[in-house]
Amino acid sequence: MIKRILLANKKNSNDRYYTIDSLKKMVADYDREVQRIGEFYGSFKDSEDFHEYLDVPLNVRDVAFVVKELNVRGSSLVANIELLETPRGKELKRMINQISFRPVSWGFIKEDGAVEIERLVSINAIYKSTD
Repeated sequence: MIKRILLANKKNSNDRYYTIDSLKKMVADYDREVQRIGEFYGSFKDSEDFHEYLDVPLNVRDVAFVVKELNVRGSSLVANIELLETPRGKELKRMINQISFRPVSWGFIKEDGAVEIERLVSINAIYKSTD
């Protein structure tokens, strides 16, 4: 399934925005990880308070999908997501209408709210209510 992950230059509910260069950096990081390990996994936790992301390997029990492609199309970061038949993947499939897909990254926020990406960490499924 094709999902828009981010729209460039549009402020989010945290008063932040991502530039086209930030989106391209995420794609470059994604490409490097796929080259390195062969896949790019995403996670889903069945909790609306899934906000804290640590720089640790993905917990295998939360793996729910694979990002098959990540590209910039126009001003959008777009992912081709394939749900997995894992316990979290099956739950995500049931909840898909209540879910957004968002990147987890390390970086800096400039004074004007622009996010400067240092490194893409993951793409995660989160509840729309916390997006």
